[in-house]
Amino acid sequence: MLTFFRSRMFTPAFKLFAGFAAAGYVGAILLAWASNGNTWTFDGTFPFIHIENIVESLTGPLSFGWKGPVGNHAGYVVLLSFAGVSAFLAGLLVAFRDADPEAQAEVVQTETVPLTKAPTGSSYWPILAALDVVLLLVGLAVNNWYFIAGLFGGAIILGAWSFQNWAYRATGDDRINRELYHRFVDPWRVPVLGVVCVALVAVAFSRVLLAAPNKSASVWVFAVVGTVVFVLVLAMAYGKRTNKNLVAALLVLGALLFVGAGIAAAVIGEREIEHHGTGGEHSEEPAGTEHEGGLAPIGAPATVEGAQS
Repeated sequence: MLTFFRSRMFTPAFKLFAGFAAAGYVGAILLAWASNGNTWTFDGTFPFIHIENIVESLTGPLSFGWKGPVGNHAGYVVLLSFAGVSAFLAGLLVAFRDADPEAQAEVVQTETVPLTKAPTGSSYWPILAALDVVLLLVGLAVNNWYFIAGLFGGAIILGAWSFQNWAYRATGDDRINRELYHRFVDPWRVPVLGVVCVALVAVAFSRVLLAAPNKSASVWVFAVVGTVVFVLVLAMAYGKRTNKNLVAALLVLGALLFVGAGIAAAVIGEREIEHHGTGGEHSEEPAGTEHEGGLAPIGAPATVEGAQS
């Protein structure tokens, strides 16, 4: 009987994420305990390792840094965040019973749960997620700002992707599902994605222009790439029967080319740019010299030839 209630109370997904949460929390405590500057002594007696003020060394990790040090802050925060997210997901999954059909039927007081259709159509969110992972890796190797941008982009992509999966399963009608999805997503998807894409292209292309061997080469690269992009956009705009899959493939290929070129240019580095001065050499000679046309300094006594003193 106890086994029956235990299996009904805690779902498999809850057990999985609860284990993740416990492992993350214990790992954070052990990491903080081992890296907070404790004095370890080996005296040959059991338990062979003794720590001075062991209680004080554990109060910091257990109280999340309120009553003591936590050692390596970065590692402690990462493991503790992992534990918190896992605990939240575990609670969410046990509350919704892992989307168990029997539990759903019991809630809506029906014998069976209404069937829903699987999502249909193509989705570009996996492609954007892959590009965001590339941006994160580049940020770790090149610039922290790229990594921060990748974190924000990943959060946006994850939220939109999750909402799309929910909307496409909301009802049994595909048309209503699409309208529901576009009604909530379109007001912010177009401006946000537009700003992100323009920023990525601008940053990547600027790295390419700065990596060119000279100024003339940068001008030629800009002219050729701009012409190609302009012609492709005109062809897609005025084409009578433009294939959506072809347009998506061209956009993905262009994004990959721009990002790849930006990465390669960042690895090569910027060319040396000569900095020219804004003025000539300044003389530090005192006033009243021959450079001032024979004028005497202000306040100096003037001498007139032929005048009597």
